[in-house]
Amino acid sequence: SGYSWSPTVYVTNSNTATPTMSPKTSTTYTLTVTDGNGCTNTLTKRVFVGNSPQLQVNSTPNAICAGSSAQLSATPNNVQSDLLFTTLQSNNGNAGVVFDVTTLKPLTITGVKMNIVSGTQAEVWYKAGGYGNANLTSSVGWTKLGATVAITPAGQDLLTDIPITLNLTLPSGTTYGIAIVTDGSVRYTNGTAVGNMYASSMDMTIKEGHGGSGIGGTFSFINSPRVFNGQLEYNATNNTIGYSWVPNSTLNNPSLPNPLATPTSNTLYTVTVTDVNGCTSQGNIG
Repeated sequence: SGYSWSPTVYVTNSNTATPTMSPKTSTTYTLTVTDGNGCTNTLTKRVFVGNSPQLQVNSTPNAICAGSSAQLSATPNNVQSDLLFTTLQSNNGNAGVVFDVTTLKPLTITGVKMNIVSGTQAEVWYKAGGYGNANLTSSVGWTKLGATVAITPAGQDLLTDIPITLNLTLPSGTTYGIAIVTDGSVRYTNGTAVGNMYASSMDMTIKEGHGGSGIGGTFSFINSPRVFNGQLEYNATNNTIGYSWVPNSTLNNPSLPNPLATPTSNTLYTVTVTDVNGCTSQGNIG
């Protein structure tokens, strides 16, 4: 019997039940557990790592005379790409699935992958406010995300790319219903309760929903609870929560992104920017 984690990089001990992971970027780890009879099972867990904001620092004008002032500015780029994966351990299936996502930050869904066995076409639909956590037999109030797209199924318990033709931008703190449907067969997992959170990151959550069908907007999702098998890829905005400029004695407000500087001699200013994840970046101007 034993435990085996992969990848092993930045893992203190890949053969224990409770290793410490210290990845430099968001990483999905796979755990394989083997019992005394040689039987195995696998689970996955993604460790999310916030990126430090990219920072541009400027001064207008770049040079001033004694007694004059310059406007400093710090402009962070806080957009981070990531993904939220659920599972590929399926035990049921139909032609599609509907579920809710709730955002914790402003984000844009840029890619969709799903456990698809057969079919030639797929569609993604969405609805603000969620799908209602109940049987769904009408697409009234729903919007198809771009066009119906061609797919090449990867097979059972593998990820099939659904090449969406539009991105979906979702505000922070909102819930949206997401329906992903095909003209073939998809796999999903029996859940525990509709509306239960199944997967989460620091950016969004995916909840248990209903299984069924719905290609062309003919919705019939009457099987529950069901867990979407796949992943949503997205860009999230990590809002800036703090600025700190030093030295601050010649600034009108060192906590602003754009303080007014009135130095009496050549001065190098350093700004530290902190985002909502607590990640920081520094930049200099002078």
